[in-house]
Amino acid sequence: MPQRLNTRDANFESAFATFLAAKRETSPDVDDTVRALHGLMDDTVSGEIYNVGSTNRISVNALADRVIELTGSSSTKVNVPYGEVYGHGIEDMLHRIPSTAKIKAAIGWGPERSLEDILNDVISFERGRSEAVAQSPSRAS
Repeated sequence: MPQRLNTRDANFESAFATFLAAKRETSPDVDDTVRALHGLMDDTVSGEIYNVGSTNRISVNALADRVIELTGSSSTKVNVPYGEVYGHGIEDMLHRIPSTAKIKAAIGWGPERSLEDILNDVISFERGRSEAVAQSPSRAS
C-alpha cells in the first residue's frame, strides 16, 4: 500500500497520506506468507500458482484511522488524489479479495494473524527503532 506512517519521532506526530479512501485491500502477515511458501516447497505442489492472501480486508482510510488510534497519535490524514500518487494512466481494482481455496486444499494453509496483531507488531517495532535512534551516541551530542 502506498501510504506510509512516518515514525521518526517517538510521538508519531507526523502527518501521513492516504489515497482513494474507498479502496479496500488485504495484506497477509509476513509470518503467514513464510508459512505458505514453506508449505509450497513440497514437490507435490510444485509448478502451480497459488494466491497467498489475507482476510484482513480494510479500506486505506480505515487503516489510517486504526493506526492513529493504536499509536495514540495526533496525526492528520491527507487525501491525495489517485493520479498524484500513481500518475495518469494507471488503473487499479477498487476491491481485492484473494481466493486462498487452492492453497488451502493443497497444503491446508490459511492466514492466522489478525490485522490487529500485524499493526501492533509494526507499531512496536517502529517505536523500538525510534527509541534506539534517539538513544544512539551520535544523537546524544
